[in-house]
Amino acid sequence: MITHYIAYYEGLDANGNVIINGNIAASAEDLTEAGEFMNYLTEKTLADARGYQPKVARIVLKGVFKM
Repeated sequence: MITHYIAYYEGLDANGNVIINGNIAASAEDLTEAGEFMNYLTEKTLADARGYQPKVARIVLKGVFKM
C-alpha cells in the first residue's frame, strides 16, 4: 500500500536566514526501513528547494502530514 504525505519546509542560506518556504508531496512506496522515508523526503525537498532558489544550503522540515 502506498502512503502519501505532504510536508511544509523552510530553506535556509549559508548564514541561516530563511530564503524560501514551501510545500512538497511525497509517497512512501517501498520505504519500510526506519528513517528511510525521512532521508528520502529530506533529499527530495532539498533538491526541490534548490530548483527554485539555488542559494539554499539546508532545509528545515516544519511539518510532515500523512494524507
